Order: sequence, then C-alpha cells, then structure tokens
Amino acid sequence: MDIAKTMIETAKGNAEAELCILNAKVFNVFTGEFLASDVLTACGRVAAVLPAGAAREYPARVRINAEEKLLVPGFIDSHVHIESSHLCPEEFCRVLAARGVTTVVADPHEICNVMGPAGLRYMIEATQDVPVTVFFMLPSCVPAGAPETAAHTLSASDLAPWLDEPGVLGLGEMMNYPGVVFTQESVLAKLNLLREYNDGKFGPLSGLSLDGHAPFLTGADLQAYAAAGIGSDHESSTLEEARERLRSGIALMIREGSSAKNLIDLVPAIDGHTARQCLLCTDDRHVVDLVYEGSINFAVRKLVRDGRVPLPDILRMAGYNAARHFNLRHTGAVAPAYFADFALYGDDRTWEPEMVWHKGRLVAEKGRTLDTPRTKTGHNEPLRNSVRLSGRLFENGVLKKECLAVEDKGLPVKVIVVIPEQIATRREDVLMPAENGLLQADPDRGIAKLAVFERHGMSGRVGLGFLKGMGLKKGALASTVAHDSHNLIVMGMNDADMLLAVESLHRAGGGQAACLDGEVLALLPLPLAGLFSDAPAEQVLAEQVQLNRAAELLGREKGVEPLMTLSFMSLAVIPSLKLTDLGLVDVDEFGLTDLYCE
Repeated sequence: MDIAKTMIETAKGNAEAELCILNAKVFNVFTGEFLASDVLTACGRVAAVLPAGAAREYPARVRINAEEKLLVPGFIDSHVHIESSHLCPEEFCRVLAARGVTTVVADPHEICNVMGPAGLRYMIEATQDVPVTVFFMLPSCVPAGAPETAAHTLSASDLAPWLDEPGVLGLGEMMNYPGVVFTQESVLAKLNLLREYNDGKFGPLSGLSLDGHAPFLTGADLQAYAAAGIGSDHESSTLEEARERLRSGIALMIREGSSAKNLIDLVPAIDGHTARQCLLCTDDRHVVDLVYEGSINFAVRKLVRDGRVPLPDILRMAGYNAARHFNLRHTGAVAPAYFADFALYGDDRTWEPEMVWHKGRLVAEKGRTLDTPRTKTGHNEPLRNSVRLSGRLFENGVLKKECLAVEDKGLPVKVIVVIPEQIATRREDVLMPAENGLLQADPDRGIAKLAVFERHGMSGRVGLGFLKGMGLKKGALASTVAHDSHNLIVMGMNDADMLLAVESLHRAGGGQAACLDGEVLALLPLPLAGLFSDAPAEQVLAEQVQLNRAAELLGREKGVEPLMTLSFMSLAVIPSLKLTDLGLVDVDEFGLTDLYCE
C-alpha cells in the first residue's frame, strides 16, 4: 500500500478515512489555540484537521460527532518506572490508556538491577501490541553506585548492543552524579558511549538522550553535570533547584508520584519562557493512585485547578514538550502526519477521558480499556524465584533472632528521618532505649527499627538502623521493592513481627507485607523479580488496598505513603541518610557511616 498516497487522498476526501471526528474543539500545540475542527485519520495517523463541518460529507469507516468536546493529544509520561506500579507491563499500559496516556518513556532499571539484561529483554517484549507506545531509556546505573549488594552490573559494553534496539531513546537517569562530577572511569565510559553513538554530538536535542538524577546538586557541580550532556532532571524538589536547572538548559521533569510530590511547589518556575522546557512525569506511582487518581491526567487536573499555569502550557507540558525533548517525530500533536494518539474530554474538566485513541484505534472508553493484551505462556517464568535469602540467616528453617540485634554501646545513634511527600531524608542523633544490652524501637517517639536483608543469595548480610517519621506505632512492614538493588527492607516496632514479615516475603517469592502480633495482616505477592505481579490490575488493586488498610492500622504519618516511602529508604543516592545491606550510608559524604555517634 502506498501510505503517502492514502494519506493525501484521505485528506482531500477522495479515499475512505479510518476515522472521522466531527465538530471537536481540537487543541493545537503549535499555536496554543482550541479550534473547532473535523479530524480525519488514515494508516494510524492524522490525515487532516479541517474547519468544523468541512469533512461532513467525506467517506469514513467510523464517524463520531464530538459535540464540541475537547480533543487533546495523548499525554506522555516523560519518566516512569513501570515496576513501581506493581503491575506487569501489559496491565500497566491497560490502566494508563484509559487515562489518556498514549506514550511513556520508561526506565527499566528496577528489573535490570534484579534480572540484568534478561529483565530488559522481558520489558521490551512485554510492551509489544499494547494500547500505549512504550519507549525505553537504557539503565545507566545498574547498580546505582551506592554501597550495597547488587545482583547485576551493566557496563558500557553491556549497554552498547542495545542502543540500536527499536524503541530505545538513550541512557536513563544518571543517578551516580558523584561519578559524573568526579569523572569516574566507568561512568565516563557510558557518557562517551552515547556521545560516540551520536557521532560526537551529545546533549538534550542531538540523537539519543541522557536523563539526569541529581537531587540538591548546585553551582559548579551542576554545571559539570550538565557539561557531561545530561539533558533532564526529575529530582528537583525546591524552586531554586528547578530554576537553576532551567537556566542551565536542563529540561525540568516535574514529578507527581505516589511518594514524591513536587508539582505544586515548582509551579512558580513555570512561565512563558520556561514552560517549553518543562515536562510532566510520575517516576514512581503505584496501582491505587493510578486507578483512583490517574497518571499524567492527574497532574494536569492539579495544575488546572491551581490556576497559575495557562491551559495551553499545561497541555504542552503533558505531551508535546516530551516528544520534542526525546526527538519523537510525529508524536504529541493532532496534526497531519502525526500519529493518531488523542483523547476526547467532556466539559467538566475532570481530565478523565471519554474516549482514547492510540494510532487511530479506539483503545479506551468511559474509563475502561477495550481489550486486555496478555503475554505468551511462560514469557515471565524466568523472573520468578528471585528472592534468595542466605541459609546462614536461618536455623531449623526459621530466621535467627540475632539477625536484628543492635548492640547498646551507650551512645546515641544516627536516625533516618522521613520528610513528608519527599524521598529525601534528614538525620537526628537519638539515644535509643535498650533491653538486655540491645537497642530497641521506640513507639513513644515514633522511631522504628529498620533492616535491609541482602536477598540475591550472595552474602547473607543484614544492615541495621532506625527510622523516624513514618508514623508506625506497632507491628512491622516489609518489602522486596527497595530501590535500587531491591534487597528486602523491613521496619517495625518489635523484632518478632519484623522477622515474620521477612519470612512471609521469602516464602511468597517477593512482595509486601504487614504483620502484627505474630499474624500476617496482609500480603501483596509480587512474584516477578520480587517487583510486580502478573495478575490482572483489578486483583493487584484489591490486594494493594487491603495492604494499605493494614498499614494504616499500624500507624501512618500524614503526607507519608508507608510502603512506597519504605521502598526508598535504601536508595542511597538520595540525600541524606539511607540504609543498605552494608549499613548506614551518608549520601552527602558518598559513603558508609557508623550507626553510632562519636
């Protein structure tokens, strides 16, 4: 078939359109206007956008009267970890399509930390024939560069063959920003790999892209980071951080996830000059928030209700800007030759789409995706049985109590303190209560014991510390989702419940659990790499809701999502104090630090 001829003849009304949408208020990303228009599609693309009524007599296979409702380009999530939803890729895309998201740029470093290249291959294969276009950024930091035990390492030579893979847009978030600033050889190899691939041209708008991740980096160090070719950053949590990145030519990915909520705080950085350099992303968002609140459409709704950013700028930030940043030709606009990715919205401005099209095919209607793509039988079998605690931690099949023993040295300890709605932490020095020569959790002051079990079967190490600010009052919570090496993390107010939570996840092959008084209150099984489920979204949602309710019973601080926040307490590339299986990490000093104060 001659596609060009088909497109031309459809635009002129001489060939039957696949779809004709009449009388829509189409958002034009190029001029910022909402124009009364008819839209024709052919070959999965937009063939023509004509004045309302002009296509009334044109032949069309499907004809819809939009009745002056808004027709908006499909939203694009510029940076997301699919694994954090706890859904397999097919189910994740099914949920997003119903919310008007037609394109995502995913960083699969979670699964690659656990499964290596096999995890990347799985993600690419699982996102074929789904109702969302999924692009990938190759994980640049496997492992993240923090002192911890990782299951896999991806070097520059490991990544090189993947650069030619269809759908790969570049290198994902460079979390090892110290490695960039201090010119670490292995990091430079990855930066130069991308530079060489781009024929000596590197930066945010030349060839493949390079995403950043540099919380609180400023001044000369930020300039050095940008000089390495870093084109974006999604870790800005303060207005000054955002403005400094924009002034440095770094695209500002504004994040509204389940734990990290930066959207409203960064609104003052958006104006007529900077809006074109701003993108929207979710980064990490679990299934409950995706279903009940939404994805990028939720961020759009919040910005519209906030009222400080003009709607045309919001809608460009939600799609077109990301398409331009990643050099996605013919994506992000309702215009001739562009992919027919768009959604129809009513006048209530809830930003819950009535109908969604992906490459010209109706994929969702009234909040429901119209089909459920599934992978081939056995496709995900290699991802199972990834939780392997060392046998040295057990005695007669039961975890030893000594695993959680913290000696009382009569000294204060460095306590990790959670900051609500952020994944960064701060430090407090606290003299903890002791019993029989061992330090204990302190429910009265809201300080839980925290432990990270190496779960890749390599060492049997357990890192121990204390955590404040989660609101936990009793029991224990545990998770095999623990960024970024995904060892098993557990917090609790007593050792018995903590050990029970760990054992329950070991038996389940991964997941998240809430325990109290010797009972498993709720368990969310995540058997695929210990990160996500292969069950339908509806089942995972029900299990996640039950787990969240159990976590609420144990106590919760306002502004803190317990399980998602817990999963970031081992991410030792986010300041300032975190815990890995190797022990307490002072992120500001880029190394391990003693639990006890001098």
